[in-house]
Amino acid sequence: MPYSKPYLTIPQQIAHLRQRGLAIGDVPRAESCLRRIGYYRLSGYWYPFRQSQQHAGDTVVLDALRPGVDFATVVDLYVFDKRLRLLMLDALERIEVAFRCSIALRLGAHDPWAHRSAQYLHGNFTKKIDRRYNRPRHQEWLARVDKAFADSKEDFVKHFKLKYAGDM
Repeated sequence: MPYSKPYLTIPQQIAHLRQRGLAIGDVPRAESCLRRIGYYRLSGYWYPFRQSQQHAGDTVVLDALRPGVDFATVVDLYVFDKRLRLLMLDALERIEVAFRCSIALRLGAHDPWAHRSAQYLHGNFTKKIDRRYNRPRHQEWLARVDKAFADSKEDFVKHFKLKYAGDM
């Protein structure tokens, strides 16, 4: 089936949303949001407000929106989701950094190159053959680490390569 949806200008998008039952009180703000965020990105946030009906035992989601839904509510939901996502990413980043630091401290206490030595790592990672690569996952992981290191253009990696070239 060929794609048949026509291009709609911002004012046409506003008219289309109103036709579907979305209340839009502040048209300039709605136009600004549609320019910045986009119709299809916002559509995921008005989706839960779409009407539905039962048809042959299945729920069919209609294009029309439930009465009383307004554009400001949809944008508020988008902003809430964005803020929540940023908070979650911040929390995950903190956990990741703390976890990496903990691993580095534990392994570093044994040997600065402990990540390369099977004796400090779990046998399932260092000895068990991974069928995809026909070698242990540790060896595959080291190959990826070494390639990333060799290809890196980061200043700290350049510094490390210059300062410790003989130790690698």
